Amino acid sequence: MLESNFRDAVMASTAIPGFFPPVAVEAGKPGGGRELRICVDGGLVLNSPLNPAIDAGATSIHLICLNPDVSTLTLSPVNSTLDTMERALATSVASGVASELARVKLGNRLAGVVRHENSNEFFRAVTVHRYHPSKRVLGGVPGILDFSLQHLDELIGNGEFVAANHDCEREKCVLPKNHLSGRSNPK
Repeated sequence: MLESNFRDAVMASTAIPGFFPPVAVEAGKPGGGRELRICVDGGLVLNSPLNPAIDAGATSIHLICLNPDVSTLTLSPVNSTLDTMERALATSVASGVASELARVKLGNRLAGVVRHENSNEFFRAVTVHRYHPSKRVLGGVPGILDFSLQHLDELIGNGEFVAANHDCEREKCVLPKNHLSGRSNPK
């Protein structure tokens, strides 16, 4: 990948629709040649890409959850358009993450017992460790746009605290079970 393509791809990953404009990225075409593609942040479509990581062979994933668990979303009144947009985004992302985690859990039940369709390969057990940073430190929608050194220091400090105090039961990590004994596999 050309250095300029990498830079453009990183810029596109920050192009949040409605906040920052799309970025044109030069990409290879199937069969040869190059073309410009208009790209934006893909977080609305695939916020936590667990499935591509698993398909690439990952068996241990550390997922930083920037949105609440879908089961904990409250139905408190919203007072502004921004509040409504924030709730809609949080609900959409939380539902997508819940769906991906459900797929991982199903794959874990099938691990070592069932083969993938059109393949000789068995499903593999996957561990997903979940981390939930402080909502106060994240700062909601305005926090997404806060790139000040102070805010970045707070985010890093909170991330270190959350990682050091990680508890799989509290965080609802996805831990594979040994399909023969039913016990959690500590690996």
